[in-house]
Amino acid sequence: MESNERLMTVGEVASWLGMSTPWIYKQCEKGSLPFVRLGQALRFDRKEIEGYLQTRRNLRGGKNGN
Repeated sequence: MESNERLMTVGEVASWLGMSTPWIYKQCEKGSLPFVRLGQALRFDRKEIEGYLQTRRNLRGGKNGN
């Protein structure tokens, strides 16, 4: 993370991804989303989330790769 980049909050990540905050927390519990714990707060590096999205990208289309 570059020094001028601020970590994102759960609400910011949820809004950015178009998902709910409970979904974000669930993905963190499962170990899917990369996050940093600061006390009881969770924070996210935008570049790490973008990397996560790249791993989730379905390039074949369709549920069964059709």
